[in-house]
Order: sequence, then C-alpha cells, then structure tokens
Amino acid sequence: MHKCTDSDDKDPIIPVHGVNYETLLNIRRWMRFHKFDDVPDWVHFEAGYTPDDLELWTDEFDNDFLNISLSKVVEIMKGADFLDIPWLTKLCVRQLRIRNPLY
Repeated sequence: MHKCTDSDDKDPIIPVHGVNYETLLNIRRWMRFHKFDDVPDWVHFEAGYTPDDLELWTDEFDNDFLNISLSKVVEIMKGADFLDIPWLTKLCVRQLRIRNPLY
C-alpha cells in the first residue's frame, strides 16, 4: 500500500471505479457549474414526475451538457452514481428515458 508523503513527486491515485478521465472531467465541469446552486426539490422525489416535468425544471446548461451520445450519458450516470451525485444521476436517467424508452 502506498503512503502519501510530502516528498512524493506524483499526486496520489484515487480509484473511482468505472469512471474514465474524460467522464470525470465532464462530471467536474457539471459540478463546477452548479456549485452554488441548491439541489432542486425534484431530485428528492421518488416518483410522481414525468420526463416532461423534468424538461420544464431543467436549465439550458443541463440540456446542452447531456446532448451527447447515449453511451457517454451512461458513463456519466454511472460515475455520478458512484460519486453519490443524485441530481446528476437523475438528469442522466431522464435523458436516457427521453432518448431511448427501453432504458
């Protein structure tokens, strides 16, 4: 096991299971944009809303952010779930349901 010391030349590696560098950068970009925002109420809803409801509650940045391939949305969703970011996870789920009803 590696122990970090002040004399280490490299940053320690923090394993984030299943999240590649590009995905992590995208998650970071999303988090930086929303860093001063309160988590919307709909994130805490377990049921009772439709993808159309979320479309009304979602800002332009989030819509543009998820205007990517479905495979990348899935990667971001998995990373957000692993990192316990329910807001981003639910945004990804919504995007998947809208663009591919099989999800």
